[in-house]
Amino acid sequence: MTPNTKQVGGTHYQTGATQHWDIAAMLYGETHFKCTATKYVSRWRKKAGVQDLEKAKHYLEKLGEIANWSDLEDRLSVGTVVAIMGMELDLVDSELIIRIFEATDVSDLKACIQSIDTLIAGQTAAKPA
Repeated sequence: MTPNTKQVGGTHYQTGATQHWDIAAMLYGETHFKCTATKYVSRWRKKAGVQDLEKAKHYLEKLGEIANWSDLEDRLSVGTVVAIMGMELDLVDSELIIRIFEATDVSDLKACIQSIDTLIAGQTAAKPA
């Protein structure tokens, strides 16, 4: 299954041939996907829980599909940005956000996705049956 053939949290993006993130990929490249993934990681404990983690994972999967790793742009100091955000973030989440922004190849993305899977598994196991 490709990132475009699945959707986390509804079906509203599956109605047209072109999805919004395909347009965003053309306009903004990898930045859109990293920013959106980190948005979901930074809020999951306060908002939609596991669904936000699944959305972050979905954006990283799409990034892995479209990324041109040989043409990475310079970016702001991620450590500085996360340090500012860190006042409100769990340390695990802050470290994951840094790793997402510092990803430079598919193996880095897979490691981030594995970390998200671990968080999801922990939340699923913690729920009473």
